[in-house]
Amino acid sequence: MPEHIKEVVILVCTTLWQAEFPRRIHLKRAKATGVDAHSADCIAVGTTPKALGEKEQVAYEFCSALL
Repeated sequence: MPEHIKEVVILVCTTLWQAEFPRRIHLKRAKATGVDAHSADCIAVGTTPKALGEKEQVAYEFCSALL
């Protein structure tokens, strides 16, 4: 799985679980691996991102529905 997709998944999980420390770490990593900064910030505060790539959007929606 590409790093940026993995970081979207981890960011969704850590945000929904309210795991503050790992969320902060993976927010930085998500941005560093190429996830749109605004989208990563949206995920981190629990709002729906609007500028994810197609594969990132699928990962976001799947994880959101699963959790």
